[in-house]
Amino acid sequence: MAGTDQGVPGHSLHREIELYVQAGFTPMEAIQSATIVPARAMGVDKEVGTIEAGKRADVVILGANPLESIHNIRTVEFVVTNGVMYNCAELWRSVGFKP
Repeated sequence: MAGTDQGVPGHSLHREIELYVQAGFTPMEAIQSATIVPARAMGVDKEVGTIEAGKRADVVILGANPLESIHNIRTVEFVVTNGVMYNCAELWRSVGFKP
């Protein structure tokens, strides 16, 4: 189950998922280690963990396919939460970071 409380939010999780692939997971298995697997472990897989009708739709929209290269999980362009889409570059700039 992917997840960390260390480092820069988001980036540490990206690295952890990349390391799972390096250790032998498929890209899909590594992504699932941060989505459906923890949802099942916490008993909330009926609400979150996969994209399905009736589930909460908090998602990231990537600029490249992570199944082709797991490093593409770092190409987050938009975040959708509570029905609102946020441009990641604008969010980073708003807190003083250069995207």
